[in-house]
Amino acid sequence: MTKTRRGFGSVVKEGKVWAAFYRDPLGRTRLSRNGNETPVRCYAPNRFQTKQDAEAWLVDEQRLISSGNWTPPDERHRARAAAAKSAVPTLGEYAATWLRTRRSSKGRPLAPSTVKKYRGLLSNHLNPLSDRPMSTISRADVREWYEAMASKNIPTTRAHAYNLLHDLLESAHSEDELIDANPVKIRGAGQRHRTKKVVPATLNELAAIVEAMPKRHQLLIPLATWSTLRSGELRELRRADLEFDQNDNGEERGTLRVRRGVVEATESEIPDLFESGWQICPCRKGCLVGPPKTDAGERDVAIPPFLLPAVHDHLRDHAASGPNGLLFPAARQDENTPDGGKHMAHGSFYGRATTFKEDGSVLRAGWGWLEARRVAGREDLDFHDLRHTGASLAGQQGASIAELMHRLGHTTPAMAMLYQHSTRDRDREIARRLSNLAEGST
Repeated sequence: MTKTRRGFGSVVKEGKVWAAFYRDPLGRTRLSRNGNETPVRCYAPNRFQTKQDAEAWLVDEQRLISSGNWTPPDERHRARAAAAKSAVPTLGEYAATWLRTRRSSKGRPLAPSTVKKYRGLLSNHLNPLSDRPMSTISRADVREWYEAMASKNIPTTRAHAYNLLHDLLESAHSEDELIDANPVKIRGAGQRHRTKKVVPATLNELAAIVEAMPKRHQLLIPLATWSTLRSGELRELRRADLEFDQNDNGEERGTLRVRRGVVEATESEIPDLFESGWQICPCRKGCLVGPPKTDAGERDVAIPPFLLPAVHDHLRDHAASGPNGLLFPAARQDENTPDGGKHMAHGSFYGRATTFKEDGSVLRAGWGWLEARRVAGREDLDFHDLRHTGASLAGQQGASIAELMHRLGHTTPAMAMLYQHSTRDRDREIARRLSNLAEGST
């Protein structure tokens, strides 16, 4: 330790850094270990990288004393720390801004469906931490919240909530520098495990579902399956998004140009995304129309040739008129309906399943998707699962991962792989081929 005396105060070298202190200008004293009164020293609240910086701090302190504005350095340091802590927003305040301004690596805002999902997680699962300033959230707080959540939530929901909390505090730390470190670090907590095993629909089940659907909605089922479009992409398809031509043999070909999607949200859930291309649809309250969920979502998807007659029949009988006409418009249109028709409501497609009395007679008749899947004996099948079915069928026909990514509109192979499922018959066929290979080699 090297000590340097000055006219006012002293600087001391401690290893590679410098400390600075001076005698209390009020003349205060303290008792030393041996019981003697010793003048109080006022130390700098931090160490300095150079001697010059330490001396500069002493000069500033001397000026404060001369001007009559001096207070003990430790008191000033505590006051500054308290002010900085109060300036840090709460988790809920930061999340509200984060949802509005968050951008992907491609510069795109969060999709409204993603914002809706995140807001649900914030209000239903992260609410115990929402009122806390982010600088006060510790690892112990995160672990306590996570363990409390484990007792009342399914693992997938818990993983989604944990990942959102991690992303929020990581942004506050690495991008906005509001906190010193991200306390959300629990090994394995962000791993998501599929709680529902998706069983792809068989061709017979698909046929039964189509037959049980209302005529104007029947085409939705094969398009969702064989073209693997998302629900919002299907409901925003318009006549101008279909292209028809012929191959060299004179056979007709059809293509779906996916460029937009539609989502439904309550007024409080609609994010501030209109500057980035999302617009409120004038035809239905709470509808937003904008680009697909990912950059890869903008794609051209070939329609299997066997579907083309059904597509032409649907265009003739059920699609709205004009080049901007929706393929799947609402059943009821009025004088206020804009050009192209009114979007089909989520509930009008899903409908309800038939309910029965104890004696087996019908209590309330069903209709729509929920009734159709009941008729087909697949009440476990979600409409989104048709994408899984289509991806599995495409994979069985030899589609590569890149080709599946294109048809599904995914940006990563991992996401495309989630939509592939091996069936028992396909697995047996693979086993048979492996057996033939082994027998041929021997």
